[in-house]
Amino acid sequence: MCVLAEFCFGGGPSSFRPRKDRDDTRTAPFIAIQNPGRPTLCCRASQLSCSLARTSRGPHTTNFLEEVWMLKTLDGKTPQIHPTAFVSETAYLIGDVEVGEMASIWPGVVIRADSGKIKIGGYTNIQDNSILHADWDAEIGSHTTIGHNVVCHANKVGDNCLLGNGAVLNGGCEIGNDCLVGANSTVVEGMVVPDGSLVLGTPGRVRGELKDQHKNMIKDATDHYVEAIPRYKASGDFE
Repeated sequence: MCVLAEFCFGGGPSSFRPRKDRDDTRTAPFIAIQNPGRPTLCCRASQLSCSLARTSRGPHTTNFLEEVWMLKTLDGKTPQIHPTAFVSETAYLIGDVEVGEMASIWPGVVIRADSGKIKIGGYTNIQDNSILHADWDAEIGSHTTIGHNVVCHANKVGDNCLLGNGAVLNGGCEIGNDCLVGANSTVVEGMVVPDGSLVLGTPGRVRGELKDQHKNMIKDATDHYVEAIPRYKASGDFE
C-alpha cells in the first residue's frame, strides 16, 4: 500500500466479498411499509414480495423487514433514493435524505436529517460506520468519497473530495471542490476550506494545494465504489 493511501485512509485497500449472483430487483419504485406503532419504512415492491416469501413461514415478517430496510420517515419526510444507488441493509437513513445517482451508502452508516435536508450527490460513496448530521440543510457533492468512521456535521462538502478515515468535520464548516481531508484530521467549527486544498492535522490546517497524484487517488476511490454497486445489488438481500 502506498504512503499516500495510508495518510488518506489510514488502512489497507478495501476488499469486496460479493455473495452469489442472482437477479437484480433493485430498480423498482419504492413503496412505504406502515405498521401501527412502528416506524414507516420504504422498500421496493419487488423486494417486498421476495422478502415476504422468504419470511412467511414464521411470525417475524414485520421484524425482518424493519431490520432490512432501515429507512425512517420523520415529520413526513422519507429518505429518497435514486434507483441506481446502493444503500446497505444495515445503513440507517432518517428523514429528509436524498441519495443521488450511482451513489453508495455502506454498512453501519447513519444519515440523520432531522434538522434540515441532507443531499448526497451522484457517484458519491459514504463508507462503513460514518455519521452525517447537521443543524440545517447540508450537501455532499458528486464524485466524493467519505471514508470509514467519518463524523460529518459540515454544511457542505464539494465535488471530487475525499474525507479520510476517522476525519471529523464540525458544525458549520464548508469544504470546497477538489479537496482532501487526511485520515483522523479535524476540521473545526465554521472553517471554510478553499477549492483544491489539502487539509491535515488536529486542528486541521490547509497544508497546500492538491497535486495530480491526490486528484488521481480521489478519482480511483470514486470509480472503485461505483464499480462495486452492481456486484452488491446482484447479491440480493439478507438470507
